[in-house]
Amino acid sequence: MPRARTRGSATHVADPGLLRFRGGFGAGQLPSEQQQRIRGAFHRFDSLPPDERARLRDQFEQMTPAQRESFLDGARAQNRAAMIREFNDSMPPEERRATREMLHSLTPEQRRAFHLAWRSLPPEQREAYRRRLLNMTPQQRGARQHRRPAA
Repeated sequence: MPRARTRGSATHVADPGLLRFRGGFGAGQLPSEQQQRIRGAFHRFDSLPPDERARLRDQFEQMTPAQRESFLDGARAQNRAAMIREFNDSMPPEERRATREMLHSLTPEQRRAFHLAWRSLPPEQREAYRRRLLNMTPQQRGARQHRRPAA
């Protein structure tokens, strides 16, 4: 059963699953930009009028498991699209094609390693890391995939 929690002068009914979800992302487990996006989404939801929050919760609870999975798939796709936009916006337009080609030449594991390494770096170091990899041969990039990026 949902628990009531107090925020300011309003009492909110908190879904235990949502509280576990919120509590599961401690500092350092996600890149700071992703933490900010998640906090922003929770803030936007919390900023809705109580009747709108209740309506959305009821709507979600009325979904079948397949509908919920589709809904969550859509949310994940939006998150992926936002990360791709962030990545593309971080580089000069004239280097986007070469970077896209370089990423497409990597195996899925190498692409995942690149993105994890890129997101783990402070924003001011990401461009240099991307350029270093772009200037490497495919063999050099493959050998580098298992190492933490040099700052």
